[in-house]
Amino acid sequence: MAYAERHRDRWRAKFKTPAGWRKKSAPPGATWTKKQAEAEAWRLQEAAFRNELPTIASDRLTLGELCEWWLENWCKDASYGREKSRLKANVLERPLSTLPLPKVTPEVIEARLREMEAAGAAPAAVEHVRRTLRTVFNRAIKAKLWSKNPAAEAHARSMDPVRETRPLTPEEVPRVVSAILEPWKRDLVVTALFTGMRKGELLALSKDAVDLHAGTIRIARSHGRHSTKGGHSDTIPIAPPLGPFLKHAIQAAGDSDLVFPAPGGGRRPETTNAVAIIQKALRDAGLVSGWDHLCRRCKGRGVQHSERFPERRHDLACPHCGMRLWPKAVPRPFTFHGLRHTTASLLARAGVPIHILQRILRHRSIDTTIKRYVLLYDGELREAFAKLPAVLTPEELVAATTAAAAARADARAPAVPPSVHAVKREGPEPVVETTESSGPSEWRAIQDSNLWPSAPEADALSS
Repeated sequence: MAYAERHRDRWRAKFKTPAGWRKKSAPPGATWTKKQAEAEAWRLQEAAFRNELPTIASDRLTLGELCEWWLENWCKDASYGREKSRLKANVLERPLSTLPLPKVTPEVIEARLREMEAAGAAPAAVEHVRRTLRTVFNRAIKAKLWSKNPAAEAHARSMDPVRETRPLTPEEVPRVVSAILEPWKRDLVVTALFTGMRKGELLALSKDAVDLHAGTIRIARSHGRHSTKGGHSDTIPIAPPLGPFLKHAIQAAGDSDLVFPAPGGGRRPETTNAVAIIQKALRDAGLVSGWDHLCRRCKGRGVQHSERFPERRHDLACPHCGMRLWPKAVPRPFTFHGLRHTTASLLARAGVPIHILQRILRHRSIDTTIKRYVLLYDGELREAFAKLPAVLTPEELVAATTAAAAARADARAPAVPPSVHAVKREGPEPVVETTESSGPSEWRAIQDSNLWPSAPEADALSS
């Protein structure tokens, strides 16, 4: 059961114990051959089942030593550089690393995480440190080195990105591709767009992994590692527009085994600045956030003067020295990994089911596909909001309220027949005239039969 394992270009021993599998590397400054590592693995395994294997004094183990143990024995090759850098900057070079494990409590870890937040670290960066420490303690618990996980009890932070990466639209993709003049860079960007592959997977893509006749690509490596980020290999189809670009890249690679080799034919390093490739393409295509117009003369004198406009202008002059301002593009927040987001968003916009997207992006969890990669465009959001019911505008509401108030006032007014008019005449009694007849019930002026005599008639009767 014991055997020699290849780990970061070195051989180490892997053997089984009653508590589970363990690994051991060569002492510092020494290296083992495969036979030496295999022999050491068998020796340690036999000693473990005879209870002669030396154990680690966990009560005297410090947090820094535990992190080093996890990095050396359990950290995946694909994540080793990133995790080592994270632990080195936030744990190993801090006073926290010298604490023995009994003193590493949830309060201690939470205090360190709050220090990172106070220093300006993003919530996602703080949460990455907490999750790495949680993984370290989980592995220590499985290896019977410790019994508690203080990192699991610390407060969890949000992993949502502070700045959302806006993917390219279908109209922007051809502009970006046309703006790339170097053939290998153009082939690299197009392959990333039509496959959703990561930067390391593209730079490690070999010719034998591309089958143009069958129309498939086998993704099994990343940079110098023999596995991808997910630790598994997958085969995806080649989209029809991608075929000519892959064929051109393979022919341009010459005798190299890689599709996108370095000038010497070898593999391009992990430090290849792929962000600069896509940023230059966006700038040449005019897809920028704006333009800063700078005065280079004032900058040389130590006085900075700049004016920002959404478009590039050539009619601006410095108000201090009169020199014409030099336009400089403000880059759009977009990285090479944003091409992967663009692939997912374009496919989702075309109606591709989410489980198919998960297969294309090769995610273990479908939640990762939904939350982090499928982004909607502004137009789609506007269409969604447009489906909400319409309401009256403030002006229409004021007019409707005024009309309703006038209608209520008219309803409360007394009813007067429109055809009746009272005409004031001289004499004791008014006479009512009618202008139109309303049928049998006609309005008439009828004299009373028992009238009081007028004043002259009363005097004559009295005499």
